[in-house]
Amino acid sequence: MGVRNIAQGASTRAYVRRTVEFIVEQFNQKPAARFSFIEGLKRAVSFLELEEAIDVYYHTSNTARFFKGNLTPATLADYFDPIAEKYSASDAIGPYKLNYYLKLKEDKTIIQQICDFCNILNRTGRLEDLPHKYSSTKKLRYDLFDSSLFERMSEEYKMLEHLRQLGMLSSPEIDLKRNNGYSLQESSSGEYHFSLDGRFASLCRS
Repeated sequence: MGVRNIAQGASTRAYVRRTVEFIVEQFNQKPAARFSFIEGLKRAVSFLELEEAIDVYYHTSNTARFFKGNLTPATLADYFDPIAEKYSASDAIGPYKLNYYLKLKEDKTIIQQICDFCNILNRTGRLEDLPHKYSSTKKLRYDLFDSSLFERMSEEYKMLEHLRQLGMLSSPEIDLKRNNGYSLQESSSGEYHFSLDGRFASLCRS
């Protein structure tokens, strides 16, 4: 019936994240296993009658604050500290991004690395504009069939997870290519379920 018909039983975002984690794990295998995975991925998209192109991408959040090329630890503190004050004065539980920031806050090395990463994305022109004319949101894209971008995603994945959990990047999404392309989350329920459960992984491994 497909994952979408399981009420409260599964989050499509969690399924996509799990798939991206699986992809990153495959890149960290030995070269022969990595090549085998890519070949399996090609067979999978062929089976689904898709073009040989898969993009993993993230959207930026609060772009003007975090992704203008001048982010500093002080800027992060200026953003999160008022949120912390708001929730410390009430019995309400703070948002996950705040709790994650408070967990990282004392690790000055990680905080600086997060700032440096955001600034590099801006300065190297890796953030793509969206087609919506009035949107400030940007897209950070990795093409799984481009070996250099595949490798880059693997190297940057821990940092991407930091940004996601801080609310600075969206959860990853996956774009498939058929005609003009569409997001995996726009696919039919059965196609989505096939792509993201064990059968897809098995086909990629075979």
